[in-house]
Amino acid sequence: MKHHFQIGIIEDHPSNAELLTQLFLSEIYAVKHWEAARDAWNGVNNNDPMDLVVLDLDVDQNHSRSVNYFQLLDHIRVRWNSSRVIALTALNKQELAERGRLIRAHATVHKPYNIRNLFKLSHNLLEDMLSENINDLNSQHRSLAYQFRRLINTSPGADSKPEAVLQNLHDHFRFEETFMTRHNYPDRGQHASNHLKILEKAKQILHRSNTDTESLQRLWREVSSDVNDDQSYMQFLEEIHKSLMEQSLSEPNRAAV
Repeated sequence: MKHHFQIGIIEDHPSNAELLTQLFLSEIYAVKHWEAARDAWNGVNNNDPMDLVVLDLDVDQNHSRSVNYFQLLDHIRVRWNSSRVIALTALNKQELAERGRLIRAHATVHKPYNIRNLFKLSHNLLEDMLSENINDLNSQHRSLAYQFRRLINTSPGADSKPEAVLQNLHDHFRFEETFMTRHNYPDRGQHASNHLKILEKAKQILHRSNTDTESLQRLWREVSSDVNDDQSYMQFLEEIHKSLMEQSLSEPNRAAV
């Protein structure tokens, strides 16, 4: 089964954990549950980022093994900075302020909460993440096109900064491959192989002391061809977005928790 989203649930109450797990029972989700904060902390260190993390801050401190759940939340935001995080708590804003607690989550849901609203919120955050990914890809494509045009049109011997172009090309490919893997894009292997070939050729050309215009134009045509191939990935992301909307339409009919 090919899951498109990785969901992390940090909840020490068995019935609540089961409810949250059932909420994301679908072919498009893979769910990982941690009961203890220390286990979750280690999970953050040893696993690739989740797309969405649902964290209950009101846990039994006897299970925490010296890890503060607010510290865990901050740890998630640092190590998994692309993940969306929902924090669950029974504390109101005044109580949080009195305790000096700042919840660094994308959304805070106060108990008791309606499971349908939590379901909808989760989908909204995942949709925002997908939109952000698509916008980032488009922005990177435009940036690469601009940099190559500038490089090609720069006079020989001028400060054309080919190393910056090479680094941006590397970062773009790494960004793509990371999200292709997370979303289980079926052609990610072929895409990664093509990226490697382009990078090797780019190193050979851009590391020359005097790079000729014809070689740069040939390299750009290969990069541009890869960008055009990205349209299939963009379409794949749009299909995932559509599946999210379909899931949202079939939201669960459960009472408040």
